[in-house]
Amino acid sequence: MNLSISQYIFLFFLKLILGFLNILEKITSFDLRPAVKKIGNILIYSVPFLLLITLGYFIYSGDLNEILEYKILERNYVSKENLKAVTYFPVLKNGNVTTPNFTADSVLIYEARKGKILYSYNPDLKHAQASTTKLMTAIVARELYDLNDYLKATTECYEIPGNKIWLPVDEIFTVKDILYAMLVGSANDAACLLANSKVSQSVFVDQMNIKAEEYGLADTHFSNPIGFDSAGGDNYSTANDLYKLSKAALADAFISEAVKTPVYLIKALNSEYYTNVYSTNDLLWQIPGTTGVKTGTTQNAGEVLIYKYEDGMKSIVIIVMGSEDRFNDTRSLLSWVASNYRWD
Repeated sequence: MNLSISQYIFLFFLKLILGFLNILEKITSFDLRPAVKKIGNILIYSVPFLLLITLGYFIYSGDLNEILEYKILERNYVSKENLKAVTYFPVLKNGNVTTPNFTADSVLIYEARKGKILYSYNPDLKHAQASTTKLMTAIVARELYDLNDYLKATTECYEIPGNKIWLPVDEIFTVKDILYAMLVGSANDAACLLANSKVSQSVFVDQMNIKAEEYGLADTHFSNPIGFDSAGGDNYSTANDLYKLSKAALADAFISEAVKTPVYLIKALNSEYYTNVYSTNDLLWQIPGTTGVKTGTTQNAGEVLIYKYEDGMKSIVIIVMGSEDRFNDTRSLLSWVASNYRWD
């Protein structure tokens, strides 16, 4: 017979009462039948209150968890030993965990759904973060602009060094297209435009650092909206902080969609100009299940990658900083997870 949780609780409470009365009757000569009748009348009016007390006891003692666990096992026809698999919690396949191979200075592998670190190496090492900075640029821009706002490309941003899509001067684009250009193609001219149109760049960067503090990025500082190395070394982050940053960015549905887009067409509003922007994350094209999130490369940073993989059970975030080969490092780390952990 299947019983509901409330029925389990009521029977448990009733068993306690009957047990108490039985003991009392054995140690006394008093006829308890009238007393039982009175107690029964009292119980009728006090059941809700007593059930509340009993539920509190179950929660405090941990018995409620046992009941819920039993119901999960009963419903899924699995043994208690396999309960973790039912809840899709990653567990080690065996006790002999191998060491992954990589070239990066710091690494973090995180199971995002369960909040579990699967592997870390120097996760608090401060390191130049390169264009992963643009995730914070996107967060601030999303608060500053509406997606349908438009921006005019400037000479200043056209001439900015590094990776860009060469936005023609005086052409007008929606903020949506400029954000896609920055998040998909890691375009420096797009980041420049976002940070210098509505407010000054210094004000924009101040907002980036305010956001960093708000998100608890204690070992992160931004000196520019693009990810350039700074002479004073004050543009830096850590693998742990980049995970927090990516989590905050992906909470925005627009950013989450943009960073997993392999190719995007942007169009000018005031001319026939258009161009395709291609993702700088090679793994979007190569590994099914890849859902972003951001690349970065500078002389001081080396190769940086925040990478996310998802399937029906897994949600894996891999972060490498100071890598010599970020994509191969990430492939190796993803294979290492598959070799050492199970979800089924």
